[in-house]
Amino acid sequence: MKQNTSEWFINLVFLNLKLILLTILIFLGISIIYMIKIPVKYQSNYFLEIGHINYYENKIYYQPTSDLIFKLNTENFYKSSNELMTCKEIIDEGENKNFKKLIKTKIPEDGTPNIVEVIVTAKRSQDAERCAKEIYASILKDEVENIDEFIKKITKEVINRQIKLMHTDALTKPKYIQEVEIESLKINKKSKYEKAKILTGIYTHELKENLKTRSLKIFASGIAGLFFGLLLALIKNYNYEEL
Repeated sequence: MKQNTSEWFINLVFLNLKLILLTILIFLGISIIYMIKIPVKYQSNYFLEIGHINYYENKIYYQPTSDLIFKLNTENFYKSSNELMTCKEIIDEGENKNFKKLIKTKIPEDGTPNIVEVIVTAKRSQDAERCAKEIYASILKDEVENIDEFIKKITKEVINRQIKLMHTDALTKPKYIQEVEIESLKINKKSKYEKAKILTGIYTHELKENLKTRSLKIFASGIAGLFFGLLLALIKNYNYEEL
């Protein structure tokens, strides 16, 4: 019985070989055409170091990494700005307007502190790169507009910390405060502001599925075509026997 079943299946395949091969080719063709027709996407990315002031041998950063990432990963940040027009267009044109798939900001994989990675995905390479530049320009503008206040804040914090560390009586306190004020002038004079900078340049490239993923899709299409061809052969054979 087992041998008869095997022979029956072999005969079924042999008699309907053209039909089965045709369905396999049709499924493979559909799969290949689909992959060719999928709209090409482009991605721009870069690593950015947050702006900071150098105070002696220390770097005091303009804002925590988490604060910048939170702001740049908020859709309203782009929609409420008139300086991020390309980014806004990318979001509006995106599939299902899924913002998080189009613009992402994250900590680098190696976890380097005070560095963020900016990734922009768009249908056109020039749009991806333009949006990436707009984001950088927006970060710079925010720093430049508020850097004076930031230095004043840092100066005040240094002064307060030094006063707390120094225990002085009423007679020496005025003199010490004067020394602290001199030190604050040093902070303003010696501290050098270094604006946010792109460390790696903006890298724009076409997004492509890797060879393994494409091969698996084509293989799956071929298997689907094989099973569909066998199904058609079974239906054909069943109708023939009924007659």
